[in-house]
This record gives sequence, structure tokens and C-alpha cells, in this order.
Amino acid sequence: MFGTSGVSILHRFVRATDNLTIYGGDAKDAFAHSPGPSMPTFTKLDDAFRDWHLEQTGVLLDKDLVLPVLRALQGHLEAARLWEEHISAILEDVGFKNAMPEKNIYAGQFCGEKVLLVHQVNDFALGCRQESIAKSVYSDIRAKLTLHNEVEAPFVPWFS
Repeated sequence: MFGTSGVSILHRFVRATDNLTIYGGDAKDAFAHSPGPSMPTFTKLDDAFRDWHLEQTGVLLDKDLVLPVLRALQGHLEAARLWEEHISAILEDVGFKNAMPEKNIYAGQFCGEKVLLVHQVNDFALGCRQESIAKSVYSDIRAKLTLHNEVEAPFVPWFS
């Protein structure tokens, strides 16, 4: 779930949980759910996209066409920062406050109970006493990640 840099953060998080149960989550396609780059950015169509478009629409696109990049793309210089700013704003909007000097550790009160959350890029660990609270919090996060053209964002909570 967490890379090497996230292990120590997760360890400190778990130590501070006061017997809270940890519920994991994963924001699939995280960067694609972030705002686009600050500078207008374009990408040339590759064969895979042209084939997909032909299959979907029956129209073969010219290989010299370019498309504007409307969302952050993994590998783009701004992608990680755009995702971090986006998810931080969502977590604060849901009711979390940054709890530590590390930017990815949060605390909040939900249904009168303390809830802790840590995220490492697109992986999440949420600590709380009741599974129903974890489901509710993750549902709120998913709703705020959902794009206008999606029924539901690909945010997957892990409950055992």
C-alpha cells in the first residue's frame, strides 16, 4: 500500500491511533482526477488512442492531431503537486485538518469521534472506531473526486 517513504509515516500514524481500526483506500487514476497543468499543454495522438477512437466512433483521426491536456497526467512535471493540492483541498472540505508537520497526516471529528487519516499519493489509511464512519468518510471523498462525466470516481476503500 505505502512506498518506503510512507512506511515511517504510517508507523507513526498507527502508533497514535488509540486502538482505532485502520481502513485502507485507493484513489485509482488519481492524477487524472486532478486539475490540468497551469500552462496550456498538448499531446500528440498515439496509435492506441487513434485505434480506440476509431472503435468508439468509426472515425479514424489524423495522426498529426494534438489534444489539449485537461487533467494532470502521470509523468508531467506538475502532476504530483496538482494531485497533492487537489486531494488536500478535498480532505479539508470533507472536514479534516492537517494534524502534523507532514502534509499528508490529517485529523477530524466525525459523528462525535476522532478520525485520523494519512495518505501517500493515492493510497489512504483511515483510523476510526466504527466501520460505518470510515465508509461515510470514504464516500464523501469519492463524491468530491468524481468528475462531471463519471457516475462515481474510481476510489476503492478496503474493508476486511
